[in-house]
Parts: sequence; C-alpha cells; structure tokens
Amino acid sequence: MVFKGKVDQDEKPDLIGGSSAVFYNPEPDDVIITPAKAAEKGWITEKARRFSLAGKEGAKTLLPLLRRIGSLYQKGGKSRIDSLDLTEMVLPKGGKLRIAVTDTPAESLKDLGELFEVAAGLVQTGEDTDAYLDIDEPEDDCPFIQELRKQVKQ
Repeated sequence: MVFKGKVDQDEKPDLIGGSSAVFYNPEPDDVIITPAKAAEKGWITEKARRFSLAGKEGAKTLLPLLRRIGSLYQKGGKSRIDSLDLTEMVLPKGGKLRIAVTDTPAESLKDLGELFEVAAGLVQTGEDTDAYLDIDEPEDDCPFIQELRKQVKQ
C-alpha cells in the first residue's frame, strides 16, 4: 500500500493498494505502508482483508479449479475478481496462452465459465506457468472463495 503524506501521520490518508496499485506510478514523496501497519493505525478494517495468490503456488492452487470457475459462480459465487492473470500456460501443439481479467463482477465470471472450461481442457502447466489472483473483498459464503481456501489448506 502507498499514500501521499508523512511517515508518522495519524490521520487516515487516501490509501492506494490492491489491484489499483498495479498500474500506479509511485512518486519520490510517496509513503509505503504494509496492510498490517495500516490496520494497526485504524486506517483499514478486517473487512478490507483480501485474498491473493501469486506465482507457482498460485498456479498450483488455481489451475485445478479453472474448469469449475463458471459453475462455482453459477452456484452462488459473488466475489468480484479484482485481478486474475494466468500466464505461460502451455498449448498442446506449441505456444503459450495467457488469460487476464480485471475488475470482473460475478455476473461476468458466470459468462466466462465456458472460456475457462475450454482453456482447462486445452492447456497444460509448464515450468514457467504462474497464476496471480487478487480479490479485495472476498465473500465468505462465495463457493469460489470456499474452494480456493480448501485448496490453500491442502
């Protein structure tokens, strides 16, 4: 997270974090703060927790669920995906596939179910395959979030 202000300030600034930070160009006077420190200062609440996956571990968790994302959203999924990036998935006859979605509401994820299902049947995980997922406000009763949390615990 980053903000414009002073390192030792107590009043809550406009925090830049999550998927909006991906495209943010920091300036020399910006202050970087961890979410834990921002919570300690009372600037964010527990509700502001986010669900994130990254890199090889992200791929190991997310790719087995790729085929089921649409159906999980059809069964009541409601968490907005702030950023999903599946990189370097290997195509069977050569080449690599990348899928990225940003700021995607549940209704759109239902619509993308067939794309994910076809991709899951086509691609393989390669040594460079990574997956990045950010959900800034995960809903505990969302079937997709529940499945992700089960996968993370295994």
